[in-house]
Amino acid sequence: MSPILSVFKCYTIVLFFSVISAYSWSNDCVTANLIISEEGFTDSPLLGSFSGASFSGETQCVGPGGSDDVWYTFVAVATDHGIQATGFGDLDLVIEVFDACGGALLACRNGNGAGGTETAIVSGLSPGSTYFYRLYHGDAPAVSTDFTTAVAHIPLVELVASDCGATDLSTNDIIRATPPSNTTNFTNYQFRFVELEAPFNTYTITSFNGTNPNFLLEWFPQLEYGRSYEVSVRVRAIVPAFGDFGNTCTITMLQDVPIPVVETQYVNGFFNFCETVGATKVALASEYRWTFLNLTDFSSVQVTGLSDSRLLNLYRVPGLEIGRSYLVGVQAVVAGEVSGLELGLFEQLNTNPLVSNTGLNSLIYPCGQTYASSTFLQAIEVCRAESYTWRFTNTSTPQAPLIYTRDDGSRFVDLDFVFGLIEGDSYDVEVLAAQGGAVGDYSTVCNITIGPPDAPSSPPVELIDSKHGAGFNEVPSVFLAGRPTWEVDITRASSGSNVFNITLSSEDLSQSASLYVYDLNGRLVESVGSFKLHAGANTPLNLEKLPLGIYLLQVGNETDQKTMKILIY
Repeated sequence: MSPILSVFKCYTIVLFFSVISAYSWSNDCVTANLIISEEGFTDSPLLGSFSGASFSGETQCVGPGGSDDVWYTFVAVATDHGIQATGFGDLDLVIEVFDACGGALLACRNGNGAGGTETAIVSGLSPGSTYFYRLYHGDAPAVSTDFTTAVAHIPLVELVASDCGATDLSTNDIIRATPPSNTTNFTNYQFRFVELEAPFNTYTITSFNGTNPNFLLEWFPQLEYGRSYEVSVRVRAIVPAFGDFGNTCTITMLQDVPIPVVETQYVNGFFNFCETVGATKVALASEYRWTFLNLTDFSSVQVTGLSDSRLLNLYRVPGLEIGRSYLVGVQAVVAGEVSGLELGLFEQLNTNPLVSNTGLNSLIYPCGQTYASSTFLQAIEVCRAESYTWRFTNTSTPQAPLIYTRDDGSRFVDLDFVFGLIEGDSYDVEVLAAQGGAVGDYSTVCNITIGPPDAPSSPPVELIDSKHGAGFNEVPSVFLAGRPTWEVDITRASSGSNVFNITLSSEDLSQSASLYVYDLNGRLVESVGSFKLHAGANTPLNLEKLPLGIYLLQVGNETDQKTMKILIY
């Protein structure tokens, strides 16, 4: 459907004094009545009549031919225009549009019957040129003779004057368009950016703001620093179509990518390695690069954050030590350009001097339950811990405390490996972690009962699924009603490997999706950017760098999500 329909609403004008018009007619093209195109059909409709009119002699595209006709002319102000006419009573109007007197027929419209409103849409017009149309009754002679008619176009908009010529814009900034004078009939702005330097590409982007004239430059993914752009704007009507672009003006981006800094809430704070710190946003940054300068020995280390996230998990910083102070600086990468790194913008962060508390993870292994002697128990993670020590104190039978230490950094304990556990007895379980040469305190007590190896745990905690192999147990998926569902198959690349192959299929293939991995505290620890759902295609996921433990793997987009448990060991 042509764009003009979207701008206009159909109205039947029943009060003659509301129609801005002289009660007039013209029976031929040469003396056609002049009508001015407005931004809406209701802005200045004209009242016309076939009373006293006659047939102009031109062949008619609808009806028996020879009907009395009335002619109008207008000057195009846009490439698309709408022409509307509403007949009173039993009038069944026909609209014919021409590019000149005796010229080509551009449109013939008669679809709504007696008393209806007809709308003819004409596209590809030349602004400033004159066009003609005529109205007539397309059926047997009618009793009524009066009608209204109007011509309209989609309004022109442009960048506001204060934004034209701006020379210091960043991807964090906003540019704004002027609103049309008729604000009731459009749904979107569309911005066109033309590069003023080679390769002179043109990008057209529909604003996500609807009728809000503000446009975030981060919605322009190809935006580059150091470039200038010619910008023009147009509006979208209710039907998904756009009018003409308005006047152009130039904007210029900053020469260099802005330098992000550590966000204020983290400055001078004390953190353990499981915590996250963040940098200020540089929109469209593809990655953030962090530099940590040790204030004790003035050594430095660099690390790149995950994907485009401006948050950094501290356990990912190699060589970070407990009880130290660091000066931290951040760089952003936008379209391959890297921001500077100025020592004066570094901020101080501190790591906690004490080892964080751990303990049996009661969210997965609730206290007071019975667990088979073949069960793996999991401690609360202390990121970058070198070892976990478990103490089992028998509360049913006199027995010396049983101590079991894993010095490989794993926070799992296989109860089969704790020599001396008595089936049927209950034990107070405590855990401590060692990190960076320091040892933490034992945790609070969690009492459990040891069951026989073949007895079911209460609740079940075994992470085994016959479809996915060791280490997986599918949990309920989150679906949006009525949307296509996904099948997800996850396999380890090889036995004992923490590299996985994600295979997806869908009733609606070729969707885009993203993959995220969260720890059990809800922290994002890994992500894979947008990829396509193709039946049988594998997406690799390398999780070798993650600490051992249980994680939630989520595949999702705006239509569907699936979440599964995954075990790193």
